[in-house]
Amino acid sequence: YYMHGFGVKEDAKKAKQKIADLKNQKEQISGELSKLNQANAEQKAQYELIASQLEAALDEKAAALDEYIEAQENLEKQQKLFTDRITIMFEYQNKSTLEVLLESDSIAGFFTNMQVISLIADSDSQAVDMLQSALDDAELQADLKLNHAEEMQAIADEKKRQLDELEKLIGQTEETLSNVDTDIDSMEKMEDELEKEAKKLEDKIKS
Repeated sequence: YYMHGFGVKEDAKKAKQKIADLKNQKEQISGELSKLNQANAEQKAQYELIASQLEAALDEKAAALDEYIEAQENLEKQQKLFTDRITIMFEYQNKSTLEVLLESDSIAGFFTNMQVISLIADSDSQAVDMLQSALDDAELQADLKLNHAEEMQAIADEKKRQLDELEKLIGQTEETLSNVDTDIDSMEKMEDELEKEAKKLEDKIKS
């Protein structure tokens, strides 16, 4: 009977030791669980942030394309103004001295007309310079807007790639979380069984 009692005590001691080991393991896994939960929350916050950056880049690209269309229209308008002005300028400047003389009422009128033509030529030349610079500027603006739209598309592509990676990562974290949850559940069941077993053994010792 003494031996039997000793054996039961030994079993009870072993059961208690197993329970203690399980509790340690469970604590470690619970630590891992909270780290995983934190990682999951951080990954999801990062996902939200990048998704809003992607949206902003696409909005900015759309705005840049609208501005590009406006800049293109302005460029066409400037090209027309430039062409019209050049045409008028040639018409005036190509009048021969004889034509001007024949169209003048008097010699004084002739000199006045020559002066007017010369003034028109000068002002036209200034106007053409101004138009040329407006034309260059319109072209530059159109190029800048188009480049900006392309840059925004590149940023959007990069953000999309980051989101795809994060999605995989979140999936992996959630899979690990689910595995760890299952581990903890099965440990808790094992712990319950061992505690029942230990209680039975202790009741035996007492009886």
